[in-house]
Formats: sequence, C-alpha cells, structure tokens
Amino acid sequence: MHSEGTRADPVLPASGERSCEIDFGGATLTLTGDRAIWWADERALLLADVHLGKPASFRERGAPVPEDVTAGDLARMDALIARYAPERLVILGDLAHDRAAWHSTTLDAFAAWRATHSGLGVVLVRGNHDRWAADPPASLGIEVVEPGWVLGSGDRRLAMHHEPPSESRDQAGPEKATPALCGHLHPGVRLHHARGRGRPGLRAACYWFSGLELGRPSGMLPAFGRCTGCAMIRPAAGDRVFVVGDGGVIEAGAGVRGEPGRA
Repeated sequence: MHSEGTRADPVLPASGERSCEIDFGGATLTLTGDRAIWWADERALLLADVHLGKPASFRERGAPVPEDVTAGDLARMDALIARYAPERLVILGDLAHDRAAWHSTTLDAFAAWRATHSGLGVVLVRGNHDRWAADPPASLGIEVVEPGWVLGSGDRRLAMHHEPPSESRDQAGPEKATPALCGHLHPGVRLHHARGRGRPGLRAACYWFSGLELGRPSGMLPAFGRCTGCAMIRPAAGDRVFVVGDGGVIEAGAGVRGEPGRA
C-alpha cells in the first residue's frame, strides 16, 4: 500500500451522527464519523491506533500537547459505547504509544475508564507500538491476541490485524484467505477546493477498502486517537474510500486519484 497524496472531491458532511454502511466480506459494517466501525451482528465496536500516552511522550520532548487529549479520546469511546451498546470492543493495535502509558497518569485515566465499563469485553490485537509498550496490566482485564485473530462465524468471518496483511509477518495459514481489517497507517486523503487547484487543500482521515475486485479484501481504519496525524494514501481502481470529518463520514467517489505528495 502506498502512502502518497491523493485528490478527492467529496464535501465533508455537516456535524451530526452520520454514518455509512458497507458490505465487506459478507459482513455489514457501519462506518461511524468518529473513526470506529460498528459490526452489529457481532455486537462489536472496532477501532485502531488509540496511542494512549502519546501526549505525555510528546510533552517530555518539549511539544506542547495538552493532557486533555487523552480525556477527549476516552470520552469519545464513552459516546460510542453509549450509542451502540457493544458486548465487545476490539482494538486493532497500538492501544499504547510506549511504555510510559502504563506507568503514568495515562494509566490512571484509562484504569478509571475501564472500571466504568467492567462488563465490556476488550480485545487488543497486538500492534508494533504495543510490542514496545508491553501488554497492558492484567488488572485492566484486556484479552491480548496476535494479528490474524478471527471474529465472526460461517461466511461472515473477518481477520483482525494491525499492519496490513500483505505487510504482516504474523499472518499464516487459512487467515490469508479471510477478509481482513487493520489499522497502522493512519490513512488520510487531501481534499481540494472545487473552485481552484491553487487553493490549499484540507487533509482528512479516511477508511480505505482495497483488493475488493481481487477477491482478497482488506479494510483499513483511520486512527482513533486524535494525537496521531494521517498518511496520505493512493487508492487503486476499484478501491472504496470513506472520508471522515466534522462528526460524519461520506464516500469519496471516482474523484479519488493519485497525486504526488507526502503526509
């Protein structure tokens, strides 16, 4: 998958609880405007790349990142849980940014959040940052699994990864043929003003579904954490891209095409 700039022409939706549905690998998924997927048949809420502890890490390096970034991300999780009432929260890697997340005020904040959702099953698919940070403390009650963990049954089974399957060193066996969801890249597109190419564009996070016409579908979620940023993607013909902005999500049509540039 490429991380180059793109041109897109959708208009971002107005604020509100707007979402889009997609049939992916036989599963009906709801793409929310808050960078998470709702899989109703499995009562599962899916998100990726929270990067707990990143604000604190940045502050240690002199960057003025406020602590309330973490509180805001946890509040957004609260809102999604209140809206969909999931039985399971699946995090597709990089829950923690580094080891400091598990021995700082970040741990206290997350532990308090977890206590308010003690009946919710939480599954973490290990990502590259999780390996650096080590597994969450056992007291948080989080099930940690390796990439390729499968959710669903029958002909509606999806493999959960962090890195895209084509890049994952952990993928092996029958999971190669299972439609996959992942995170890792923090995908985004550049939206250009319709009134002129010379105007500066806006970068927006997005969902990116590729390989749909090749029989090996892969879906990439936007980064959930707000202290993350985006990598500009270059979709191929047949890919589907859903742009996130201002509380809503909308599909970018045929106007998405490659353009030189970097995130």
